[in-house]
Amino acid sequence: MALPPAPDSSAAILRLGARTYLRYAAPLTLLAAVALAPWLLLALAAPAPADVAAARSAVRATWLAGATAWIGQLALVGAAAPLVQSLDAGAPLSQLRALGRGARQLVRAAVPWLTAVAAIAIGGLALAAPGLALLVLLSTTAASTERGLPGPLAESAALVRRKLPLAAGVVAAAIAVDLGAALLAQELLRIPPGAKLRPDQLALFPVATQAVVIALAAIAPPIAALLAALHARAPRA
Repeated sequence: MALPPAPDSSAAILRLGARTYLRYAAPLTLLAAVALAPWLLLALAAPAPADVAAARSAVRATWLAGATAWIGQLALVGAAAPLVQSLDAGAPLSQLRALGRGARQLVRAAVPWLTAVAAIAIGGLALAAPGLALLVLLSTTAASTERGLPGPLAESAALVRRKLPLAAGVVAAAIAVDLGAALLAQELLRIPPGAKLRPDQLALFPVATQAVVIALAAIAPPIAALLAALHARAPRA
């Protein structure tokens, strides 16, 4: 008879992340709306472009949303962490308590999360590869309960190294979805050279941006649950 996977195996981590998302989809979705509130608010407030030049700017804004959504998605990892821990300990939280605990960790992890975002951005500005490497290594920073800096960042890097292929795969999937949603919107709203768009066509551009940002918020909870599960189950030294 096949033995069950070890608690720190990739299969066990994926199972824990999936269980967390399925059990707490509602509070995680609400918390995702908070973590990605700047993107959602800007998309909902976007007016219909007045001309083709403004329409092209709207497409660029959609790309910018897809390229930066990881910032809010990494914040949500912190909100998912106490939910993962409760399931892992066999003492699952109620939906309301899950929402409260997730919101508290979202606030508590703000400084480490912003520090990680700054490090990733600086690495990305220097060269793309260091930025991507830091994005993977610091992806679970918001889930840490370490106090002060650089404790949460160092803990994330150490734990992710022990499950590097899994962490890289989850982060790559998130980036692929983020950029894929923006690419799909661009293809649907492709503007031929010299084209003149009618008002009803121009009105589709903010709708597309809103759809992309909503998709980015929708994918954030399962990604955050998986990364929080990795943080909880990765082997400690």
